[in-house]
Amino acid sequence: MFRYVIVCVALLLAGVAGVARAEGLGPISELRLGLYGHDIGWDSDSFETVAGTGEVLFRRPPWQFHNPFVDFVLTPRPHIGGVVTGDSGANFGYAGLTWDLMIFGPVFAEIGLGGVIHDGETDGGKPNEKDLGSRVLFHQQISVGAAVTEAIRIMATFQHISNAGFVDSNPGLNVAGLRVGYKF
Repeated sequence: MFRYVIVCVALLLAGVAGVARAEGLGPISELRLGLYGHDIGWDSDSFETVAGTGEVLFRRPPWQFHNPFVDFVLTPRPHIGGVVTGDSGANFGYAGLTWDLMIFGPVFAEIGLGGVIHDGETDGGKPNEKDLGSRVLFHQQISVGAAVTEAIRIMATFQHISNAGFVDSNPGLNVAGLRVGYKF
């Protein structure tokens, strides 16, 4: 099942990439695929399962303020994405905004904020699954990577989802791993 889902996501992203190229790039800025360790604990080096991920980043808004700081803060790239675990663990889809900064040479850092909807446990009914407290959660991610070419980027990414304490159960869920991006 897991392989089938990953193949479908890869084909979907490849189709989106083809349409973006054929349409003169359109609103899509970058496509990303990767593998994560799912449900990474802070106090251990283990994880629950391996997850596949896909993300689409869109172009920045067209406005400019001619101030580097203000341009950075007010022109993030919108993104949508998802993490699929297959048979175990919470699958989730997310959307939000990504701010990126070139550090030096080809090295960059990013931070993303937004919301997530997941299919994991929410009411504590399954003792072997993490109770995330609510179906809709906050999503944060941070990446550090490098541009291999003008179009290809590799990055290490950490993502965290939680309800920020709005409900009693708030263990959060962490995923981390590697992604490859293709910029248009």
